[in-house]
Amino acid sequence: MRQAGARDETFSRLPVLACEMLDRAREGLDTCTIAGSREFAIDGALLRNPSSEQLAALLQSVGSFSPRDAKAIYFLLVQGPVDLSRCQQAFREGKEASDRYFSRDMDRLSPCLYVGASANLERRLKEHLGFGAQKTYALQLSHWAADLGLNLSMGCAVYSRGAQPDAMQTLEDALWNEMQPMFGRRGAR
Repeated sequence: MRQAGARDETFSRLPVLACEMLDRAREGLDTCTIAGSREFAIDGALLRNPSSEQLAALLQSVGSFSPRDAKAIYFLLVQGPVDLSRCQQAFREGKEASDRYFSRDMDRLSPCLYVGASANLERRLKEHLGFGAQKTYALQLSHWAADLGLNLSMGCAVYSRGAQPDAMQTLEDALWNEMQPMFGRRGAR
């Protein structure tokens, strides 16, 4: 059993350890060079037809912009005037009625639905649209938003291959804090 003094020493060292961790993250940010950024419009009608040519073209365009294994950070936004309470309620009902894995409900309203990172942006968008793996946590939009007439946009940035993972996580967390998405969770460290 640890002595009280050892416990106190551990806790008293936390500020120093946290500063060292932050310094490493700050140094790692120098490795995060943006290779490109882009916004993609997502017509809500795509949620009704997973085999449409328009969906295939969107996914191909995203895949061309962000090649596999590229480090990308992205957000999904609702475009235009939308009843965000209705979106939240539809998400909750869809999650309850489905056997798919849905993102976490943050219990707040925001035009930003999700913030995330991926090494395969094309696949990740497909999952968020609800046309990907059933047991991957995602928005699963086609399973709750198809009747809402939502139009979305996906803003994304691809970073250089040399970007350090901790630094990328710091950037994702900063974007998450800025955008305050309605769904998902702040990144895992």
